[in-house]
Amino acid sequence: MARYIHIHVCFACDHNEGVAALAAKHIPATTADDDGTRAAKWFLEDLSKRTGCNTGSKGGLSLWGMIGNHTPVDKFCEVLRPFWVDLLSEVDGGPRSHERVIVFEEPEQSQAANAYEIGFDVPHDDKRTLFVRKHERLPFSWQQF
Repeated sequence: MARYIHIHVCFACDHNEGVAALAAKHIPATTADDDGTRAAKWFLEDLSKRTGCNTGSKGGLSLWGMIGNHTPVDKFCEVLRPFWVDLLSEVDGGPRSHERVIVFEEPEQSQAANAYEIGFDVPHDDKRTLFVRKHERLPFSWQQF
């Protein structure tokens, strides 16, 4: 039986070129036979091809999404940990160290989304560490019945 998982990734991004170059550096040569790792590779491959500006009155956003099959979103977030660290270390055109990456997931038939908040514990400290915090059962969903 299939189990769809909606995945949505969102972060501040005014200009794609700096983020694209960073994503290209993080694309793994091979991937394990695991949906979370494969999805992370697809995400980085897509970002690596982006060009131009994301417009907005206060700045742009980078948005990416997919529908997976039993995709472990927690593993997706963890596999990308080195990319998140570099991305939030003030890549040209990307998010600043005090901003967050948000990854939404919604498993089929759950009728509620979850969110992974990714950021630095102390943004402007040399000893900062990256956290991946899961917020469960948000009060909305995309897959209504």
